[in-house]
Amino acid sequence: MKPKTTLTLLVIGIGMIVLPAYTSSHIKTTPSTDIRGLAIKYYSGKLKLLGNGLETGSNTTITINPATKIINVSGETVTQEKVNFNITIESIECNLNEKCTAGEAIYHGYIAQKKGAPAKLTLKVEARSGSLVISNSIPGSNNEYLAYVSKWEIIKD
Repeated sequence: MKPKTTLTLLVIGIGMIVLPAYTSSHIKTTPSTDIRGLAIKYYSGKLKLLGNGLETGSNTTITINPATKIINVSGETVTQEKVNFNITIESIECNLNEKCTAGEAIYHGYIAQKKGAPAKLTLKVEARSGSLVISNSIPGSNNEYLAYVSKWEIIKD
């Protein structure tokens, strides 16, 4: 199967979703983390599909809001219409520093499918060699991607 775009595979892998009934969540953070409870919006202009190394330009935003336990993914590529979906956060492991220059934040959650059981998902925000990248992991799937973060901002109420 030849992928149309990296974003298409992302949508196929995790994008056919609706939110299921709310379940209680556990937030686990380290005491030195200053950003653990802040809503942050990440912007990416390039995605890479890890299975085949295909890279594509994109206009993607990933908004992580620990207070609402929701991660919103919104994006489009030159060859695809816009997609938008939510991930429900079940737990967080975070040692990312307040300037996002060292450490990582790992978000464990799920995306409900229209039919069937929710798809488990891990999303990781990681500082690598002075840059931020966001990757996903879906058990049993080859639709893992890497989003190169071009900028980020703290969302204030």
